[in-house]
Amino acid sequence: HSPVAKVMLDAEGNIMYANKAAADTLGLEVSEIVRQHYDSSQWTMLNHEGEKLNDKDIPFNVIKNMMEPLVNYPVKLKKPDDRIVPMLVNGVPVKDEGGRLEYIVFSLVEIPGEN
Repeated sequence: HSPVAKVMLDAEGNIMYANKAAADTLGLEVSEIVRQHYDSSQWTMLNHEGEKLNDKDIPFNVIKNMMEPLVNYPVKLKKPDDRIVPMLVNGVPVKDEGGRLEYIVFSLVEIPGEN
């Protein structure tokens, strides 16, 4: 399987797809991730200071508002076991024929040696 965590969210922020690497990153099973909302209580996105991200700064909302790709966006992910994993988030919005957001494809890359 791919070593890069990949997740796809619909226009409302519901997770439509997650690969095994995404499940490993979150410390969950794929079946526990799919159909969750991006702001599920099972994980928390933090800024570089370890504080919970404001809703507007969550990668899904950044892309939804800009409708542009997001590249190497640094976040810290607090996993269900309370471990904190620094990572870079990349995401691309996919639009329908009318230019409306259809879904967003994300890749999550852990930053080794940081916390």
